[in-house]
Amino acid sequence: MSRKPFIVLAAVSAALLGASACSSGGGGDVTVVEAAATPQFLAEAADRTAAAESGRYELRLAIPATEDAPGGLTITGSGAFDLASDRSSISIDMSGILDAASETEVEGFDPSALFGDGIIEMVIDGDVVYIHAGFLSAFLGGDESKPWVKLPADGDTDVSDLGGGMGDATALLDLLRDSGATVTDEGSVDIDGEATQHFHATISAADALASAPAGNEGKAEEFIEELGVDPATVELPVDVYVDGEGRVRRLEMSFDGATFSGLDGAESLPDGPILFTLDFLELGESVTIDLPPADQVADGEALKQMFEDGALGS
Repeated sequence: MSRKPFIVLAAVSAALLGASACSSGGGGDVTVVEAAATPQFLAEAADRTAAAESGRYELRLAIPATEDAPGGLTITGSGAFDLASDRSSISIDMSGILDAASETEVEGFDPSALFGDGIIEMVIDGDVVYIHAGFLSAFLGGDESKPWVKLPADGDTDVSDLGGGMGDATALLDLLRDSGATVTDEGSVDIDGEATQHFHATISAADALASAPAGNEGKAEEFIEELGVDPATVELPVDVYVDGEGRVRRLEMSFDGATFSGLDGAESLPDGPILFTLDFLELGESVTIDLPPADQVADGEALKQMFEDGALGS
């Protein structure tokens, strides 16, 4: 059996989960808006959520059973953002891929060599990103004493390019900006003990990107393209849960295998729904995001140069 199915699952996971390493913008008081099943209300909810100066988030990717992963798999993550310090963090647990691979004989493929223990951690500090992940050590020839890799940005290479869009959760919120979206009110739902209003929308990615704030449209477009999807043609079903202050508390997107047809090896993905869930928590509350200890950080300039030279793909 080929190792490709697990590489494809990892690529989809990185695109969906990595895009949520949150670095929100804005600030100020929250203005309560009466809930309405309209595209304008969803766009305003995106604005209010992006305006929070700090908070936490949790995410989940549920992939149904396939021939290569008969038990299906679930990947989870959590993180925080703090606008005042210009820092954000995320930890992604991809051990579900390791578990699925361990149940299947894949010749010549040791998933632990790629993912280590399955935990990928990132800390973003302004224009610098720190990554802790098993496969980076192999790229850089590092040792266990320096498990973190520092990737600085410069005028030619943006941090988000190095991380496949991993720098900004607003890339997901901007998908709510399609002024022509079809929106229906699905009723009230409690999320973590808080009342929210559930809306279902069918969104044109191209129209949403066209309405994104200046400077953001490229981030959202990159997120979509990482999935092997043409933003000009794709329509996305999105479920949005908005709290009493008009802020997004949960964002859900459901995909089928055909959505990722542009990815090499996409035929190995399931036909059934792949469900991505992003929860925003404690918006506006104080968070602390520490940098990795300096003596545990390796210089990632060599890896950065690989990206610039195209050695790791575009």
